[in-house]
Amino acid sequence: MIKDVLCASNIIFGVGGNLAQKIDRDTERFAMKASEQKFLVSDVNGKKWTDVRQVCKETPGKQSKKGRFHIVDFGKGNVKCFPEGDLEAITHPNMLETYTKDGSILRVLDNIDTVRDRVNKSRRELNI
Repeated sequence: MIKDVLCASNIIFGVGGNLAQKIDRDTERFAMKASEQKFLVSDVNGKKWTDVRQVCKETPGKQSKKGRFHIVDFGKGNVKCFPEGDLEAITHPNMLETYTKDGSILRVLDNIDTVRDRVNKSRRELNI
């Protein structure tokens, strides 16, 4: 992250409410892990990006997804993750957006009011 001029303090992982609800990332089957790595040396085909994933030997069902993703919102809370280039996903817009590339800012981050408005809109649509 330092080499790419990224600040580690901008990345936050956590789940609150453990004392009241006993909900954690294992309950929700959620964790963030690396899915792709870039190497300084190319392979025989000139490819520098390599798909990676973690597989837990004790709990095989906890293996992570690998590669790049295409996230599709089918509406009413039905969101699904596909591998990039998947034929089922390719006709739908990808919810993932590029904010920075090669050190250049492509899109300004949303402010907290915009994020809250988006969350409240989703809650209304889902009647939550």
